[in-house]
Amino acid sequence: MLVTYVRKPAQTRMTDAPFAASLTAWPDAPWIAPSPRVGVPGAMGSRAATRRERAAALTRSRARRAPGADSLRPVDHVMSHLFFFLFVAQIFSPLFGGVTLYLEVVVAVLHPRFVRWVWNLKPAPYPLAITVVTAAVLSVHSLSNLVKVAALIISVLYLVFAHRSGLFHLYRWITVSVALAVVQWTLVTIGTAGSRELARTLGPKALSEAVWGEHATQTFTNFYAVIGDSVRVSGLSREGGFFASLLVGTLMVIYLDPRSRYRTRHALTAGLGIMLSLSKTTFVLPGLYLLVRARRLINHIPSGLAVLAFFAVSAGWAVTNESTLVEQGNRSFLHRFGAYTVVSQMDPGQLLWGEGSISAYSGDVATTAGVRFEEFAGTGGFLLAHGIVGVALWLLAVHALGGSTTSVVYILGATVAVSPTTNQNFVVLAYFAALYLLPRFDVEQALAAVERKARDDARTGPRRGRRLALAAGGAGGAGRRGRAGAPASTHRVGHG
Repeated sequence: MLVTYVRKPAQTRMTDAPFAASLTAWPDAPWIAPSPRVGVPGAMGSRAATRRERAAALTRSRARRAPGADSLRPVDHVMSHLFFFLFVAQIFSPLFGGVTLYLEVVVAVLHPRFVRWVWNLKPAPYPLAITVVTAAVLSVHSLSNLVKVAALIISVLYLVFAHRSGLFHLYRWITVSVALAVVQWTLVTIGTAGSRELARTLGPKALSEAVWGEHATQTFTNFYAVIGDSVRVSGLSREGGFFASLLVGTLMVIYLDPRSRYRTRHALTAGLGIMLSLSKTTFVLPGLYLLVRARRLINHIPSGLAVLAFFAVSAGWAVTNESTLVEQGNRSFLHRFGAYTVVSQMDPGQLLWGEGSISAYSGDVATTAGVRFEEFAGTGGFLLAHGIVGVALWLLAVHALGGSTTSVVYILGATVAVSPTTNQNFVVLAYFAALYLLPRFDVEQALAAVERKARDDARTGPRRGRRLALAAGGAGGAGRRGRAGAPASTHRVGHG
């Protein structure tokens, strides 16, 4: 245990301030040009020591760069709350010409503090260039893809900005959405004609049409029994599956952010919402959790090989169950996995650059899917739409932005039901978790442990803190220093 002594006035209690003030800067976003690193003395020689060093540097970085509560104006809180409300409740975004205009993106670009924060960023040239090239290639078939990628980047940046600025109000609006889901579930469960009608009035389709009329975004009020008499509901999301995907993403954000407040309360709230959604999407949650737990092993696998394995497993399942996909009750699986069954029909040019239109393919799967859909969804649909070149550039962009093999597989797993370039809230959360929280996870855990230890030492008082320091030092220099008469106002601050 590395022990550092920080001298304080005898009459004051220990806080985190001396620890935070003595640390050196460390870049908390890998896709922002890093500032020079200065090692913490004595922190080298082991992986744990390295994590303690990074935790120390991250505290200094956050203390220097994140605005304090006094510098935030009421308009910042209002704009942030408005962003997260629209982010959670995407049913209130309008639809024009078949394209949804996500209003949270509009709120973000109208937030002055966020615009200044983005303007002051210093992105490294290589990630910036790769991202621009990837966006351009993905837009070859449709310029709307360029708008989607831009909106996705803005949304992810706003989450980073809000998290670093003390404006991260995601959990509050998740709580509101889950509370509405409880009301919807109660009304449907009561079972009377009046209660069911009121539940439909509070459903996504009615709420969206009440605001936007004929320009309401696509929604599906699928309040029907799934297991026995248990019904599924969707809160402020457009349907039950999207509600479950958002809550799965929220739970992973809570797990990957160990320094967030009221983690247990927020996790229980999201868990309640998942139980009310009764969606197959929730089976992704254990996989994402195990992926993060095994990240050190997975990161030894080349990301290209991991992507090939992901596509191979998905394609194997789809081809094996091709006859099942065309059945009436499996339309959601058909939409998400049917693309893998028609890859063999692509000519070399289509395989290289992509062809996403279902009408370009034949067979039972394409014919059945073409009745309801114009394009396939899921990662298979992404491969069909953008080809090998698009997928390769996307993979390169994720790596350029600081992602690892775990980050790549995390994004693919979290967005398995949609394209990785859509603007759905759970897709944005996937990038936020994979590119911002996941690289900092070990550091944040170490920092959380430091802060818990500091609070414990503050509660136990100076004499208890000195005894802990003497015990940790043993017969070494720390112990000799304590026995030589270290003042009672000297307290121990652990680095991990």
